[in-house]
Amino acid sequence: MASSGMKVASTKLNEASTAIAEGSRKSFASAKTAAQATKDKISDGYDVAVRSASTVANTAFDQNGDGVFDQEDLKLLTKKGLDVGKAVAKEAGNMAKQASQSALVQDVAAAAAVGAVLGTMIPLVGTVGGTVIGGVGGAYGHIKKDK
Repeated sequence: MASSGMKVASTKLNEASTAIAEGSRKSFASAKTAAQATKDKISDGYDVAVRSASTVANTAFDQNGDGVFDQEDLKLLTKKGLDVGKAVAKEAGNMAKQASQSALVQDVAAAAAVGAVLGTMIPLVGTVGGTVIGGVGGAYGHIKKDK
């Protein structure tokens, strides 16, 4: 009787072992399938992001309308950048010219020049200090003169 009990226990143990192995195999297969699906989704998302970035770049930077951002587009963008830079420089020059014709700027510049010369001769004041002091004095004098 003990021997038949051992056979039953051994059979039950084999069945349990087989069930555990089968469950593990199925779990591993499920995990592998889930991992592959996740990889595919990530890959799809990456592909979509790359295509989107490419489309945006082509749309934004395609200057000649051929649908591709290439060397010709880069040349056109460079030319546009230079044109904008020239326009900004010209406008800055015009503004500087107008500012130099202002009576206030002329008074400040003259007083700053005198202040620089005097500041150079005075210890601890120096050229820069004299220029600042002279410029402030020139501005104050101009404002006081207008009142």
